[in-house]
Amino acid sequence: MTFCIVLLLIFIISGCGQSKEAANEDFAFPEVSFTLSNTEVGVGEPILFDAFVSVEGKPIVDADRVEFEIWHESQEDGEHEHILIEHAGEGHYRLEKAFEKAGTYYVYYHIDTMALHLMEKFSFTVK
Repeated sequence: MTFCIVLLLIFIISGCGQSKEAANEDFAFPEVSFTLSNTEVGVGEPILFDAFVSVEGKPIVDADRVEFEIWHESQEDGEHEHILIEHAGEGHYRLEKAFEKAGTYYVYYHIDTMALHLMEKFSFTVK
């Protein structure tokens, strides 16, 4: 009798483990394609930042939060500008911005979607 109970528990536990693995295999991670209209612009010239968010090639139009964090090289340890970005259509989240100070700038996109936080750092130059 004890052997049957142990054997039954083993089957139940191994069955649960397989369904969790199958569920993990079915999960598709969101992807971000981030582009800058230019990596070098003049002072006062606008640059377009575009984050295309998708899962398995399908646009994500309802990300929980999209934010671009931007700072000048002289502000590495200082205050960074955080800009909330609205959905611009078909999975694109865009910002057009000009800069009045020359130098190297950095931008992180921060995207919260599907219970994940995605981020990546890029740089560009203002001359």
